[in-house]
Amino acid sequence: MTYRRRYFEGEVTTPLIVPGAVTEEKIADEAVTSRKIKDETIQSVDIGAGQVKTADIADGAVTLSKLGADVSIVPLEDGSVTTSKLADGAVTAPKIGDREVTSDKIRESAVSSLKLADGAVTPDKIAGYAVTTPKLVNSGVTETKLATDAVTTPKIKDAAVTTPKIKDAAVTLEKLDPSIPLGGKGKFESALFHVQDRKEYGVQGGDFVAGLPRTRDLNTVVTNEIAGASLNNNQITLPAGKYYIEASAPAFMVHGHKAALFDPINLVYRVEGTSECSCYQGTYAQTRSFVSGRFELIATGVLELVHQGQQTEMADGFGVPASVFGNEVYTDLKIWKID
Repeated sequence: MTYRRRYFEGEVTTPLIVPGAVTEEKIADEAVTSRKIKDETIQSVDIGAGQVKTADIADGAVTLSKLGADVSIVPLEDGSVTTSKLADGAVTAPKIGDREVTSDKIRESAVSSLKLADGAVTPDKIAGYAVTTPKLVNSGVTETKLATDAVTTPKIKDAAVTTPKIKDAAVTLEKLDPSIPLGGKGKFESALFHVQDRKEYGVQGGDFVAGLPRTRDLNTVVTNEIAGASLNNNQITLPAGKYYIEASAPAFMVHGHKAALFDPINLVYRVEGTSECSCYQGTYAQTRSFVSGRFELIATGVLELVHQGQQTEMADGFGVPASVFGNEVYTDLKIWKID
């Protein structure tokens, strides 16, 4: 007598299934879930070649213990991912969360060019200040990698800009400190006050009386580029400031003589001139005393060019005329305002 056993839902177990009875066609799509598979019941021989796709594996389902012994894996120490543990091109932009890779998570030299997919590292993937000097390869930052206006003064190391780094003709007059002399000329040469003692053709320089310093004639303004400067009755008026003077005055037959820039209000010599002599062993010649140097006025001041000699010479003591062409020029004085 044959007995037919009744089977209820859930009663078909592994011992009741004839080997090979469950084929692919007999399994409905998505019928096999993780809950319906007994631990270790499906072996490699039970799975068709290439049947398990990436999409079929649950996130985190493949652990180190699930990998075969024949798979070579370098143990991870302290959770560190180094260059040797990454397959070429394995780290791509979609696999990196925004700002997930920070400096403290990258081992020195662990991320090389070969490990990065083209275009994988974008600005939004880099945490603020994550790229530091040790992370940059020599010459890694090129002109094409710099954003417009990215290099500012605070980002330039002191003395980092040397002559070879300056493009020809890049330094213009506007870029220079105005106190720097240009072409051999100082700043003071753009603020000139130039006056002279001019007399008509053939007219002598005037009486040079020995004794106290004598005020030299100054009667002609040649150039006046200093606001507030003026000439009146042989006296120069200048506003407060720092100045440089170059002046000279001639003398004839007065023996030793010397000129100076004199302040008649404060009774001081602002700049003294050179010591000269207009004779030697009975032979006379016209010589000049030269006055040059810096001086400062803390308020508006009045100045004169004075001249003192050892011997009186009337008519031409202040200068012998050349009588060649134009006016006779004797005392010549230039003052530049330098500050």
